[in-house]
This record gives sequence, C-alpha cells and structure tokens, in this order.
Amino acid sequence: MSIQIYIEGDARTGVCEFELDMANMNARQLLDAVGIGCDGGAGECHPGDILCGLEKREEVIRNTMREPWSAKNFVVSGIDLERATYYVNQLEKIAREALRRKKNVVWS
Repeated sequence: MSIQIYIEGDARTGVCEFELDMANMNARQLLDAVGIGCDGGAGECHPGDILCGLEKREEVIRNTMREPWSAKNFVVSGIDLERATYYVNQLEKIAREALRRKKNVVWS
C-alpha cells in the first residue's frame, strides 16, 4: 500500500509537482521524523507544523533513513541518504506551497 502526501483540494494524479507518493511505512517514518504522528492512515496538518519540524533538517533526514531488513516472507527495503533527502525536500516543497495557498497538507 502507499500513501500520497499532497495539498488539500488538489487532485491526486501521481504526477503533480506538489505531491509525494510513498509506501505506508516510509510515509510514517518521514512524518514521525518531522514530529507529525502518522499511523499509516489518512491525516492532515497545517503546513507550518511541517516547516517547524523541518528546522532540524539534518536530524529529520537521519531519522527518515532506515536499513533494509527481512523476516520470513516479508522484505523491507531501506531508505538511503539520497532517498531520505528527496522525501524531505519534496515534503518541504509541498508544505511551502500549501502555506502560500493557505491550505493544509493531507495524506491518504
């Protein structure tokens, strides 16, 4: 399953400049690193909350990274530095545009 993070009211097309489509576990990892709770389901927050959480950018990137692991029939790919940095940059881009439009950031 995947979660899309986008600006409230935007159509989710998978190609929008202000959209981030990622695995549930990765979205949870990213939003937790920013200080926004995510249980893997839908949610929303004020973009200012995300931007405040991103003030410690290097820490957020480090906390978004994850080593790959597997168990029995379950494999989880890791999040390396390049991918973590991409996620953080894209989330910031979404939050800044949402703030400009006076909209919330939502995920589902």
